[in-house]
Amino acid sequence: MDHLERLGYTQRYFLSHSAFGEKEVTQQEFINAERAAGFYPKSGSGVATGGFRSGDIRGRVETTLIVENGDA
Repeated sequence: MDHLERLGYTQRYFLSHSAFGEKEVTQQEFINAERAAGFYPKSGSGVATGGFRSGDIRGRVETTLIVENGDA
């Protein structure tokens, strides 16, 4: 569990390209696309950006607060 999950948030990862539009991907697929685009985290592992663009490919991360039992 990472620090965002402990705070009650979840993250979804998206890649988009004119050839396939936007699709939700796994965290590892997002990381692989970041590395291929030349983005690396300072710590050496994990996600480097909250979003990136390189040529025709774009990546974005959506962070959402998890709401349980209708509480907000």
